[in-house]
Amino acid sequence: MRNDGHPHAMVTRAGLLVVTLALTTSGCSGVMGGNAAASCVGPLVSISQPTAAPGETVTVSGEWLRSGCDDGSGEVEQPWTDAAVLFLQADRSIELTRIDATGDRSTATVDVTIPVDALPGGAAVAIADTDGPCPPAAALTVSAPGAPAAPLSGPGSLCGRWPSGPID
Repeated sequence: MRNDGHPHAMVTRAGLLVVTLALTTSGCSGVMGGNAAASCVGPLVSISQPTAAPGETVTVSGEWLRSGCDDGSGEVEQPWTDAAVLFLQADRSIELTRIDATGDRSTATVDVTIPVDALPGGAAVAIADTDGPCPPAAALTVSAPGAPAAPLSGPGSLCGRWPSGPID
């Protein structure tokens, strides 16, 4: 990992496919944004606006950010702690901050700033727990400063498109 001059931003070269492809060809379960078994809901991520310019602040929200699935089997559900909020574009993964999920629905909400060197076009914001290789993500279109861009569609997951190994 290397810091490219962004405060608290760790950059990982992961060879991710184009984010648009990753969001539309997810290999995860049928529940958008994560794995689910029986009646358990997988993690979901949303973003306050579908288009943002570099340096702009957006609100990222996550729900059902937890490991385990109490679907009657007695498995204990644990909210994610110290989960990374990531900006993903092309082959870059930039950690924006870390969050802890709380409450009955294991939720978290945080304001983050789109990196000033983000390129116009497709991107995503994901919340990644260290226990899973398939972070739920929300699509984002980075607009050129002063010019709106057409937003990408809906939430998704980067399942099968995530770098192997733990998140630091």
